[in-house]
Parts: sequence; C-alpha cells; structure tokens
Amino acid sequence: MIPVFDLRDYDADPVGFAAAFGKAFHDFGFVRVRGHGISKDIITQAEDNARQFFRKRPATKDRHQHHGNEGLIGYSRNHETARGQNIPDMKEQWNIRTRLPSGHPLAGQEQKILTVPRQSSFKPSMTTLYAAFEDLTARVVKPLAVYMGEDENFFDDKLQDSLSMMRLLHYPKAGSAANHLDLNFLTWLRADEPGLFVTARDGHEHAVVAEGDDELILNGGMMLGLMTNNDLKPSWHRVEAHSPRQTIVFFVHPNPDVILTPLKKFNQVAEGAAPDYFPPAGPDGRVAVSVRDFVTWQIQQIHKPK
Repeated sequence: MIPVFDLRDYDADPVGFAAAFGKAFHDFGFVRVRGHGISKDIITQAEDNARQFFRKRPATKDRHQHHGNEGLIGYSRNHETARGQNIPDMKEQWNIRTRLPSGHPLAGQEQKILTVPRQSSFKPSMTTLYAAFEDLTARVVKPLAVYMGEDENFFDDKLQDSLSMMRLLHYPKAGSAANHLDLNFLTWLRADEPGLFVTARDGHEHAVVAEGDDELILNGGMMLGLMTNNDLKPSWHRVEAHSPRQTIVFFVHPNPDVILTPLKKFNQVAEGAAPDYFPPAGPDGRVAVSVRDFVTWQIQQIHKPK
C-alpha cells in the first residue's frame, strides 16, 4: 500500500515527520498526501473546465496549439514519446506555465493560448489552481529538506523563479502513457479514474489511486534523485486507461539556474555505475548540472536515434 501522509502533522513533529516522509520516498517513490489545503472548489472548477475543453471538436482544440512548442505550452495530442520508446503516448494534453518571465519568448503566447472562447472561466480556474500548487509545493519541500540534511527553508530561494508546469491530461479508453521516470523534481497528481501503475523497488507493479477529494498523489523525479545521489530515486510508472481518464498534473522544477548535485548528506560517490538518468560526471566523478541544462540533456536523450 502506498504510504499516506497528512501535511498538517508536520508542525507537531518536524523531525519525525521528515524521517518517515523521506523513508517513504526512499522505499517507494510515491506517497498519498492529505491535508494539502487546496480547496475542493478550486480543484473542481479546474477539472470541470478541462473536461469541457477536451469534449470540444479536434479542430477547435487545435486552435490552442503552439506549433513548434508542443510539450512546452498549449494543447497537443499523441505528441509525447517517453525516453526509450518509439510510439507516442495515446493521450491529449494541455501544458500550462503561468509564471513565464516577461522576457521569455513564450510568455505572451501562453496568456493568449489560455483564453478559450465561450469558456470564460477556463483561464482563471487554471491560474488559480497553478498558484495553489505552488503554495502547496512550498509546504511539502520543508520535510524533504529536513530529511536531506538541510534547514527546512532550504528550498525557499530555489523555487521562486521556477518554470514549473501544470498539465491537463485526457486519456481515451485504452489510452496510455508508456513506462517512464519523471525528469523533474516532484510531481503532483490528481486523477478522476484509476489507471496509474507504479513499479515498486522489488519489481512488482502496484495500482495507485488517491482516495477521496482530500488526497493527492506525489512522486519524486530525476532531479530529486540526483540531489540525493539516488537515495530518493524516481520510480517507474505508466498509465493504462481502461475507461476514459482525466488527470491534472503539476511538474515541479527548481529555478533554471539551480545546480543539481548531491547534497552534503549524500555527497559520497556511489560505487558502481551511476544511474542512467544521471548526466556525465566531471573529472572528480561528481555530477553538477543546472536545472536548465539537465532538462535539455534529458530531451536530447529522448530524441537520440534508437
């Protein structure tokens, strides 16, 4: 059973909570989170707007594509291919980045794409949920920082310029996402139907589902694994939708210039081969790479000839 945590318990025993929280990520890579503080109304409004949009005709949805930047902003379908795979995932998605800096080449386009004709509540519902996920992330990184041997405020200055992304997903019946690891730091997930399957450390696959409106699923990605020298390594997971399935995902990225390298608690050089999601190490055998360069490197791995 996937571990369950109530974030409201952290303040009563920060050290104990952090130890258990970190162990859950170490042992399983996924947790269920209660007491997250995002109101049911905020979630429901975003879900309803996403559902309404995905029901539109393909030609209508295609107006919200940003050609050449699919996967970064806007709508796309059957576009994304997991690393090591040849066949795109069977899904449609809308990628939302509401906090692109004014100088970013996609900033103006993002705000334009988010405006959906005859669906005036779409944009405000998404920007509100995006901000709520940011606030929630600021809470959940505190116990992780403590487990990682740092002050609970360690991540405060590492997320304020984040280019985190919220993704609306719709899987048709028999839709799928291939087995993969998330390349980002943390991933929040809200789903309206079962269909997520996680491979545990022992190799067995488990179906994972949140129970009730007050639960979200949270998992660690490659960036977290890199900062902990694979102590909090990401878990393989996939989606197999036996019925139409809608999800909202929030991919947490630290600031683009944050350097990903094992923290002091994990700074020993691991024996044997490094995980294949680690970029090449320097002459001293250690990995140190910016978030920006790590994302670029991972995308290059996806598109390498197989």
